[in-house]
Amino acid sequence: MDQLNKELLKILPKERVKTRLIDRYAYASDASHFYLLPIAVVQPVSIDEIKKLFELSHREKIHITFRAGGTSLSGQGVTDGILVDLSNYWRKII
Repeated sequence: MDQLNKELLKILPKERVKTRLIDRYAYASDASHFYLLPIAVVQPVSIDEIKKLFELSHREKIHITFRAGGTSLSGQGVTDGILVDLSNYWRKII
């Protein structure tokens, strides 16, 4: 976990990387009955950051899941990998 945190901090500032247990628990469920604890929650603000997250995911063989509103009734917004939270910085389609 420490190594993953260091790698994530190379991509994103610390205020947009959540690895504390309490923060991860906050994202462990959505509107469904599924419950998975992510190993990290990140909040990218650019396409470049997302590209680097995909590169890290591929290199380290850690799956990533994107979450926008967290309203899925089928568990698509929960993961035991890296959760990419788009709810704060991705409000409009360009």
